[in-house]
Order: sequence, then C-alpha cells, then structure tokens
Amino acid sequence: MKLLAIIPARGCSKGIPEKNLVEINGRSLVARALDTAKSSTAVTDIIVSTDDNAIAAECEKNGMNVPFIRPANLSSDNAGMVDVILHSMDMFEKDNNVSSYVVVVLQPTSPFRKSSDIDRCFKMLEEQNAQSIVSVHEVKESPYECFRNTQNGNQMLAESDGVLRRQDYLEQFYFINGVVYMADNEFIRKEKVLFKENESLLFNMDALRGVDIDNKDDLMLAEALAAHSEFKGRLN
Repeated sequence: MKLLAIIPARGCSKGIPEKNLVEINGRSLVARALDTAKSSTAVTDIIVSTDDNAIAAECEKNGMNVPFIRPANLSSDNAGMVDVILHSMDMFEKDNNVSSYVVVVLQPTSPFRKSSDIDRCFKMLEEQNAQSIVSVHEVKESPYECFRNTQNGNQMLAESDGVLRRQDYLEQFYFINGVVYMADNEFIRKEKVLFKENESLLFNMDALRGVDIDNKDDLMLAEALAAHSEFKGRLN
C-alpha cells in the first residue's frame, strides 16, 4: 500500500513571518518535515504543497522537487486544510496510476516528529484495519478542572462525580497535537475530514514532542527544548 506524505507549507504567517522557513538546530521547519518523511520506511511518495517560491526553493535545496505552486484560493487564511489535502491528492492521482493509498499529513510546525511516529501509525492502521489515525498526547489540564463561560454563568467542562484528586479521575483526556494525521484516501474524499470521532485510532505520544509552533512563545519553547540535553535523549 502506498503512503503519500503531504507537507502543507503556506508562505504567509501572521504570528511568525516566514514561519515554515524558521530554523531549529540549523534545519528549517519545512526541511525537518522533509527529513522525517524521507527517513520513514513506510512513506513511498512525498508532496510539498506551498504557495511560496522561497519555501519551494528550500525544498529543492533539500532534494525535494516542488512540481506545482498551490492556487491562491487554497492559500488564504480561510482555506481549509482538507481542501489543501484534496488538491494535493488530485495532483498525485493525476501523475500516478493509483486508486487506493494512505495519506499522512505532516505539518512543518511540529518540529519534534520522528519518522518512527509515521511508521508506527501506519502499522497500527494496517494491523487494526482502520481508516484513520491521529496523534495525541495526554492533557495536563484536565477538563474536570476547567470552566467555560455560558449565558448561565461559569460552568465546568466535565463532571468529576465528586472526585477531587487528579489521580482518582475516572477518565483520561487527550489533545490532538497535529504531529501526525493519517487516513485512507477514500475516507478523506468521503468524509471531508482527516479523523472522525469514535472511528479514528489515537496514537498517544510524548507531550513535549507534541509542541506546535504557532507564535513566538511556541518557537522559544521549541528552541529551548531542542537545546536541552535531557530532551535530546527523549528525541532519540
């Protein structure tokens, strides 16, 4: 079964200018995503979807040809991720005689992804005959301890049934961290989503490796983690 890695790397970013070209440990975010895709034993094909010539040039510098520039209507702030993925799938199918394959979405803003994350997700998908899997990590802030503002006042997100100690909570909660989204191509076309409640598998991983770079604080955290000796050990 083919595994198509799609790396969505838009040029414009409000939080950090040219975010996908920012370097951590001497490698740009888009280059790091390429590194993990190339190192994966499961990935058979790679597409970088970008609207930015500088990002395309960075990919080519790292041995990845970018055969098309993403259309403007898929590069705005309002463009949906699934639409971007469907466009890349269309381009892939146009150039390859294939009707059944799996897609893995590798956002460059997850710099601590490992190729083994991709391979393990693909193995889980095959072994459990599932259509999609998404990476998660356990949340530190439990919904049992969170409020939401409503018209009727502040309300708890989840009822703890009187349990007060964190270690006695009856449920575990997980956060979708964006490191890996993987799904069968037919699932994506039919559902127009990358994962689905009660159907998708969860790939639980180290929360620190689930850092997603959206703003300067995230970037500083990622740089600090990359420089920390103990974290380097967890990465390897």
